[in-house]
Amino acid sequence: MSELLRLEAVQTYIGQFHILKGVTFEVPRGTVTALLGRNGAGKTTTLRTVMGLLRPSAGRIWFNGTEIHGRPTHVISRLGIGYVPEDMGIFPNLTVAEHMQLAMHAEDAMTRERLAWVLDLFSDLKKAWRKPGGTLSGGQKQMLAIARAYVNRNALLLIDEPSKGLAPVMVAALIDSLNALKGETTVLLVEQNVIMAAQVASHVVIIDDGRTVHHGTMAELAQDEALKRRYLGIA
Repeated sequence: MSELLRLEAVQTYIGQFHILKGVTFEVPRGTVTALLGRNGAGKTTTLRTVMGLLRPSAGRIWFNGTEIHGRPTHVISRLGIGYVPEDMGIFPNLTVAEHMQLAMHAEDAMTRERLAWVLDLFSDLKKAWRKPGGTLSGGQKQMLAIARAYVNRNALLLIDEPSKGLAPVMVAALIDSLNALKGETTVLLVEQNVIMAAQVASHVVIIDDGRTVHHGTMAELAQDEALKRRYLGIA
């Protein structure tokens, strides 16, 4: 199985704070890989560095064989990487329809077909099609943030804490949507809900204090109680 994304010894500062101190891992093509770790470990900073929102001070990043570290975010996006930030980035005065139109790279038959698929996955968005983003519930905003990334055929999706604050029924819909993507899109998923992550991810990376401490399969992690206790605080 070939890699789609590779990070090698990546270091990133935010202001004077040294957040990533040596992050190295690969994301296999066509898989969901969970990026796990305690709060403050550097998970969100890793996604933001891949996306070009933060510039690494050292290390290298490859996407689909192309070096992308140091490139502007809009260039990285056009290479085929979609990003769902933790804060969702919903515009309060734009309707659901307008959010989706802005997200589309093209308005061709393939994109319209994909939009129909996304709205079948997230039926609440279809019902709220003409509602402003500011009037949506927290769960609906999260679904909209994810739907914007799904509507284009990105080769890689970076998704940050998608289940945060969602009701169980919405988490179940999220799991179904991620499982539906398997095979056609590669996903790097930051998630605090390890049980949820285990239902969608085949591979896992754990970072701690800005460094990679484990990289393997989800099945291996499930069997390693000491590893889960040490770096995730669970047994």
